[in-house]
Amino acid sequence: ILITTGFYYSLNVSTLQQGEIPQNFGVFAAALMVESIIYMVFAIATKASLTQVVLESYAGIFPIHGCVSFKKTLSRLPTLLCFAVILWLILFASTILPAGLWAAQMNTGSTIWLIFAIVVTVICFVWVVYLSVSFVCTMPAIMAERQLSATNSMRRSHYLSIGYFCYIFSTTFLIVAVAYFVVLVLGPFAHFVNIILFPILSILSTVIYLNLRVCKEDLTRETLATELGVDVQSEVPMMATGMPVMKEDIPLAEKEENDII
Repeated sequence: ILITTGFYYSLNVSTLQQGEIPQNFGVFAAALMVESIIYMVFAIATKASLTQVVLESYAGIFPIHGCVSFKKTLSRLPTLLCFAVILWLILFASTILPAGLWAAQMNTGSTIWLIFAIVVTVICFVWVVYLSVSFVCTMPAIMAERQLSATNSMRRSHYLSIGYFCYIFSTTFLIVAVAYFVVLVLGPFAHFVNIILFPILSILSTVIYLNLRVCKEDLTRETLATELGVDVQSEVPMMATGMPVMKEDIPLAEKEENDII
């Protein structure tokens, strides 16, 4: 996207400086839209793959292969894209309404419009924060619980967030606030922070999802492994290193019990 924008500007620098719209603006807009859609799909797939890796790690499924996790993500990609579109439409509506009211206030200069615009802006801001907290567990729910509907996953995330709003908000806000403070300090090098922040937020939402399920539903590794499609009874026990558990690694009491059986 940056390359396309820079190339377009270099071709039409004189026209843009005169404040005129170049003739090839339609082609540029179409290319930018296609690239933005590709970026959105790639970003969603990458975040979902990171979510899958964290879920498998918590469930004790080793070794973890990135290609396998990505293939599992592709099978749920339609639901993930549907959720992204719904969330984008909600955020767009919450943004365009205050913008329209502020534009009307600037044209009229009315005090009534000013008060109305301020009230609606505050309400929309609170609404966006509430939705962001309520839907933070939607992607992990899609990946872990095989939710085929985006709306059901959003309801599931909202259910898990009930009673834990302050915990989710404070945890997420702290990470984002620190990241954007670093962005302001670094200035031109802020893109490197975004590269680091991208996986951190994906991992954070998954950790929050697991913590909420542990608190509200007593989630265990065996339950999560079953939800991820792993037969716990038939699987060979694996250590965190990816190696099978040897008999000498089993505690003595457990070894004697196995020998009796």
